[in-house]
Amino acid sequence: MLLAGLVGYWGYLTYFQNETWIVKDIAFVIKDSSNAQQSEADAQRKKGGINIGCYVWGPFKEKSAAYIASKIKKIGLFEKAIMKDRFLPEMYIAYLGPFDNKEAALAFQKQFRQQGYRKARAILQGGLSFGVEIEAFSSQQEAQKFLTGPRTPKVRGVRITNRLGEPSGEVDFSFQDISDEERMKLLELWRATPRSELKNCSF
Repeated sequence: MLLAGLVGYWGYLTYFQNETWIVKDIAFVIKDSSNAQQSEADAQRKKGGINIGCYVWGPFKEKSAAYIASKIKKIGLFEKAIMKDRFLPEMYIAYLGPFDNKEAALAFQKQFRQQGYRKARAILQGGLSFGVEIEAFSSQQEAQKFLTGPRTPKVRGVRITNRLGEPSGEVDFSFQDISDEERMKLLELWRATPRSELKNCSF
């Protein structure tokens, strides 16, 4: 009786363990199936090299960024939004300076504009701060031609330097991994916001 009882008890344990493994196997199958469906969904969202879950919205003036952020928060996308500065493109510039302070740079800006250099501007931030950008060019060759040509200002110290990308005073908001429902909310918000662009990250 004791032996039979032990055999029966062992059989129960074996059966219970087998049931446990069966349940685990089913769980693994369900998990693998779920992962496969998610991978297929991700592939569809990125079909043709276009990630429809990623967007960039802007540009906005820095002073209005807080207002736009509050609108984003209202539609539930604040946690997925990243604010990024927009930078000016790298250019070669005819440059004078730097001067001792902001006031001196602004005074020279005014003087150059009065002489016909309408695009002259004081640089008030970055590595070229308190200098004046007289003209800007997309290539070094164009800039050098200006420096040796008849239009160069008759003042000592003007030189050509490259202006690396500097903040433009505008920002964009980027969104990653947004769902189709969230995308529709973002589209509605964009349509209600004039003078802004909403672009897919793939473009």
